[in-house]
Amino acid sequence: MKRGTTDGGTGPMGPEFRLIEILAGRLGPGTPLPGDGLAIGIGDDAAAWEIAPGILGLLTIDTVVEGVHAFGHEPPEGVGARALTAAVSDIPAMGGTPLVAVVGLQVPAEADDRQLEQLYEGIREEADLLGVAVVGGDVVDTPGPLAISIAVFGTVRAERLWKRSGAQPGDVVAVTGRLGGSRAGVELLALDRDLSSGEWPAALIERHIRPHARVRAAAAINRHGGVNSAIDISDGLSSEAWHLALDSGVELTLEADAIPICSGVEEFLRWRARERGETYSEDDPACYALDSGEEFELLLTLSPDHPALDEEDLDGDGPLTVIGHVSAGKADVILQEGSGHRSIQPGGWSHRKSDRGEG
Repeated sequence: MKRGTTDGGTGPMGPEFRLIEILAGRLGPGTPLPGDGLAIGIGDDAAAWEIAPGILGLLTIDTVVEGVHAFGHEPPEGVGARALTAAVSDIPAMGGTPLVAVVGLQVPAEADDRQLEQLYEGIREEADLLGVAVVGGDVVDTPGPLAISIAVFGTVRAERLWKRSGAQPGDVVAVTGRLGGSRAGVELLALDRDLSSGEWPAALIERHIRPHARVRAAAAINRHGGVNSAIDISDGLSSEAWHLALDSGVELTLEADAIPICSGVEEFLRWRARERGETYSEDDPACYALDSGEEFELLLTLSPDHPALDEEDLDGDGPLTVIGHVSAGKADVILQEGSGHRSIQPGGWSHRKSDRGEG
C-alpha cells in the first residue's frame, strides 16, 4: 500500500487512493521499530527505516495480474521483466539502491510450465541488468488468474532519501527519459493486426515490454544530493505530478512543449488519427504522454542549478529534461500550452476507476 496520498482519499486521485486511506487506517501506526527507527511508512514509494547509523532500509512490493496488467498477446519474458522493473523502480524513486527481491507466484491449474519458465527467464534477465539478486519467494495454486508479486529491498543514506513531500517553490520539475512509448506499445499490442514489422511499431512495443528502472540515473543524480522530491512514473506523468503537488502542498506547472516524447509516438498518433478518420494536432503527443503509465522514468523537483541538470548522460540512462517549475499555492498541476494554461486532472492508470486510462 505505497500509493497513499494526503488528499484524504476524496480529492482528485480517485477511488483507488480512497480505498488505500481506509485500509491504512485499519492498520494503525503498527508496532514501533526499535529506537523509533521508522522514517517512512504507508504513503510513499517504499517504506524506509533505520537499519544502521545513517543508513535506511527500503522495502516495496508490486503485483502484476493477468488480464489487468498483462495480457495473453504479450511475451512471457517481457511480462516477467516488466514485473521486476515495476517493483524495483520504487527504490531508485527514493534515491536508493535495490539489492534483493523475492517473488510470489500464483499459478492457475491451466498455466503452461514452459510459459512460466519464460516468465522467470525475463525476471532473471532484468535482475542481472539492474544488479538485483532474486533470493527466494513462494509458489501457490489459485483458481485464477495468474498473478505475480515481487518485493524488493534496498538501501539509501539517510541524508540522501528522496520523498514525495519535499518539493519547494523555486524548484524545477525534471524527468528522465522520454514518455508516451509505453502507452502506444499497449495499444499496438492490443490491435488485431500485425504492425510489429515496421520500425516505429516494433520500437514502441519493445518500449512497453521492456522498460528499465532508472537505477543508474538515480545513483548519478544522488551523488550530488539536493533532490527535494521524487516519484517514479508508473501510473502516468499527470498522476505522479499530482502526488508531488498534494504531498508537498505546492503548485506544479508542466510545459507541454518541454515534455520529451518517445521516438515513434508522433508517427503512431498520426497513423491512428488516419485510421480513425480524425484530425491530428501538434499538441497530441504531449497530451498523450501525460497519461502514459508504466514508463518507470523518474520525476523529480530540484534546484535549477543542480549539477545533474548539466550532465548529458546519467551513467547510461540519458539526461534529465526540465519540464516545468514549482510555485507556492494550493496543491494543483497546471499544463502550460503556448500562451495558455489549464489545470489538469490525474490520468493514466488507476485501479477501481471506471474510466481508467490506457498504458
